[in-house]
Amino acid sequence: TVRSEALWAISNALSGGSSEQIAALAQLGCARVLVDAVGGDDARCRACGISGLEGLLKAGNAQLETLGENTYATEIRSLEGIAWLDALEDAAEDAAENVRDKVEFIRKCMLVDVRGPSAVEGPP
Repeated sequence: TVRSEALWAISNALSGGSSEQIAALAQLGCARVLVDAVGGDDARCRACGISGLEGLLKAGNAQLETLGENTYATEIRSLEGIAWLDALEDAAEDAAENVRDKVEFIRKCMLVDVRGPSAVEGPP
């Protein structure tokens, strides 16, 4: 679908884009789109949402040294708190191991304070 292709493009940009490109996508509201995708019914959209959130949170972990916080994690928390994590966990149940690793990374970022040197490491 067009939606899954658009989510795929966002996810790719978040995983391989520059910090400026990622900041621009965040400014445009990509976090909301990704959270909505994770909670949706389409498996491909959920997978793209999971990959995109992982990329956004990894980029945010890179901010820790200069800003002292992962502003993307803070933004994601402000959307709906962490209620959408249930949908994320459900999506991981039947998923491949690499998707489960991404879900675990996202869950840790959302449930712990990702300040300072204790930033959550992403999956390999």
